[in-house]
Amino acid sequence: MATKKSSLKIDTELSRCINQLLLKEPFFAHILAGTVRKITDEVPTAAVGFSNDLILLMVNEDFFLKELKSESERTAVLKHEVLHLVFRHLFRDKIKEDAELFNIAADIVVNQYIGFWKLPDSAVTLKTFPDLNLKPEQHLEYYYDILFKLNEANQKASANGKGKEGNQGNDQNGNSPSGSGDKPKNQPMNEKHPQSAKALADIYGHQRHSDHSKWIIKDGTQAKTADGKSIPDNLISGIEQTLGKQLLEAAARTPSKHYGNLPAALIIEIDLIRESMKPKVDWKRVLKIFSSSSGRTVIYQTMKRISKRYGTRPGIRIKQFKKIAVAIDTSGSIQETTLAQFFKEIDTIHRNGAEIFIIECDAAVGNAYPYKKNAPIKIKGGGGTNYDPAFEYINKNKKLQIDACVYLTDGFAPEPKIKPRCKLLYVITPDGNNGNHLKWGKIITMK
Repeated sequence: MATKKSSLKIDTELSRCINQLLLKEPFFAHILAGTVRKITDEVPTAAVGFSNDLILLMVNEDFFLKELKSESERTAVLKHEVLHLVFRHLFRDKIKEDAELFNIAADIVVNQYIGFWKLPDSAVTLKTFPDLNLKPEQHLEYYYDILFKLNEANQKASANGKGKEGNQGNDQNGNSPSGSGDKPKNQPMNEKHPQSAKALADIYGHQRHSDHSKWIIKDGTQAKTADGKSIPDNLISGIEQTLGKQLLEAAARTPSKHYGNLPAALIIEIDLIRESMKPKVDWKRVLKIFSSSSGRTVIYQTMKRISKRYGTRPGIRIKQFKKIAVAIDTSGSIQETTLAQFFKEIDTIHRNGAEIFIIECDAAVGNAYPYKKNAPIKIKGGGGTNYDPAFEYINKNKKLQIDACVYLTDGFAPEPKIKPRCKLLYVITPDGNNGNHLKWGKIITMK
């Protein structure tokens, strides 16, 4: 199915619902503001997904306008999708073996936080499984594990020809024909909870109001999309980084009275994201050390300041420039997860006011480019390790005006023979080698 051009009606209705969220629950509206809206037939209902490092909100126009009958239902569906982003269901580190049960469990989690908006009739909630006595506000794995056991009992009953409820003559409440209400200790789970067993059998594999086909699936150590395309770890890291920034920016823009009214589980998730975004190196301190003996100072006139000497305009402003070459060890000994961490550190250096120039290097320089905002999709490398090519590149390209060099590496390399013409800092991975062979620069180890 191809993406279709959105009509004025769907654009108007989406904006109306987002405005309702902005008035009543601005945190969720601010998150939506950072997503790319895509009106498409690629999904049958609504979904969150990604394109490169962009977070997408995907909406099927017919579903949104025809199947959802009220503004409250439409707003509930949008908030439902945002909640999947807050809980980072888009990419869990470890997907369970049954993806459909994972999806159902994820819906149970987020639908508990919809609030006063009206969910569609197809929504899966705690009430969908009335006799399971599911605890509210639990993590996804809690609901998944219980549903997995229930589904397993359903499948065994179906294989034995007992029907999908598998209650073997018990009444609809699971009581025995004698009316005693006693249940054998070894009674199968679907017989103990017949209402929930039937509900699970009825919804398993069927379309609901949220489509999860655009989520990232972890298959062992390899990440894939639902259609089987492999995704490199550094791209996943870029997406996670983009989403993390988006969520933290939404939290910062939300008035304190609204943010304080968020459920505790959501605030905990935001706090976890904030903690995960912290760098492993104190770059403010590192850049301060670099700035004390490197960098360029430019003095220029500005009408915004008054001259301290003459008391007239223009005054002067002093601006310091820091341009740092960040050499990245892309050798075969560096895992993709380590590269992803490297780019988290690079982004922090960038946000602390430095201009960054990336040099990807294993035994030779594979790529060199200015750092803009996010990690690249593909990194060149995989060979041996040699620091000299990166230092030679810095020395030859004087027009770059590099003030300092940070080398992100595991330290397993021969002693360099070429001295860079700028200040040098080696940043070593936690399990790396920070020996005396690392010449001409200071050494710090990542936590």
